[in-house]
Amino acid sequence: MRLRALVAVLLVSLPWQAAGADMAGDAQRLMRYWYGTIWAQDFTQGDTLELDLTCDGSMERVFAWRDGVNPEKEVYNLALIAKRADPLPARWETLPDVAAMLLPLDLEVGTGDQFALCDNRREPYGSGYEATVQPISDRARKSFGLPVACKEWLRINDGMCDAVYVGYDPEKGMFVLDRN
Repeated sequence: MRLRALVAVLLVSLPWQAAGADMAGDAQRLMRYWYGTIWAQDFTQGDTLELDLTCDGSMERVFAWRDGVNPEKEVYNLALIAKRADPLPARWETLPDVAAMLLPLDLEVGTGDQFALCDNRREPYGSGYEATVQPISDRARKSFGLPVACKEWLRINDGMCDAVYVGYDPEKGMFVLDRN
């Protein structure tokens, strides 16, 4: 079990290191601190994406996965990792001596709320979920007042309900959600 978790962590960090980014270690430290060491076990069925979600011209990393250990509720987690900005924007998390910052988002699973994902219990746990990068539609750009620099957002598909789209409003420093 520990070996599988270690392999998952290594596989998650390799693409960012290969791309020449120097934040792979900081991303791992933030993830371990924010979500605990068990996140890597859940993440074996998760997605790692690289895109300019904050619309600042630099690539960020997004980890997306179904949480299998939250005792309070079932959630699908998104963790946006970006280069640290000073001063630190509201809602972002960081650690001392880390050059990255983390913005978490939990989407509830199976509650029936507008931006909740459906409960999908296909085995292995959470394997029915997929996060992909999609272009932002003109309708969404106008609806949320996003700048032209925002070109992409995430599409989260649980295989059952309409997809949920997740973007970032750089002016407000927060996620925006839409459903198709």
